[in-house]
Amino acid sequence: MKLGFVGAGNMATALAVGIGEPVLVHDPDRARAQALAERVGGATCSSNRELAERADLVVLCCKPAQLQTVAGEIRGHVAAVASVLALTPLAALAAEFGDEVPLYRLMPNLPVAVGRGVIGYVPGPNAADGPERELRALLGRAGEVVEVAERDLDALMALASCGPASVARFLAELAAAGARLGLDPELAGRLAQLTAGGTLAYLDAERIEPAELERRVATPGGATERGLRQLDELGFGRAVAQALAAAAGKVATS
Repeated sequence: MKLGFVGAGNMATALAVGIGEPVLVHDPDRARAQALAERVGGATCSSNRELAERADLVVLCCKPAQLQTVAGEIRGHVAAVASVLALTPLAALAAEFGDEVPLYRLMPNLPVAVGRGVIGYVPGPNAADGPERELRALLGRAGEVVEVAERDLDALMALASCGPASVARFLAELAAAGARLGLDPELAGRLAQLTAGGTLAYLDAERIEPAELERRVATPGGATERGLRQLDELGFGRAVAQALAAAAGKVATS
């Protein structure tokens, strides 16, 4: 199955690399389109219409505000559409492409580039009429495909798609705090990443929940417990909840 990517930004690149197949690419930034095409052994197209005519499935990786413009260029020339556009429901896609075109909503995160991603997946009403089986197989190369009801996709986006940036921010702050305690900044950064990677590996190997790992590390009256108490007093949990709610376009309830 030939995929055509409209857009060649960070998420498009991550997803195409994770899938690992030659793809067609069009992006207003020709250099960026060429870079992605070369990276996966694909080819660029001179227009979105050409891309739609040559692809079995078009993957929309443009900005949500560009949907109407892009749809106007490829409407009537596209066989099936998978959209990575945030906060853009199936109804909005159907309004642009028609009810007869198989539609799929995707919400990947950047770790798809290394085969460790999460891809939120919402099939449209007539998804089975299109290349759904082939699409899911290709996405599975990039990570875990998690099918959810469309009403839950924004929450999945906030947690899994926006989540890597939140994790990266926490690691950066952890490293900065270590440096303020006297560690060499480069060493502190390396220690933060090693600690995060080791923690995830331990959770997986032991098949335990994060709360159990916390219990094992936080000896009563010890250093870890003191640090965790400080996080609680500063409202760490509430800050995380409000950050995810903001990412999902909602208001935190607690």
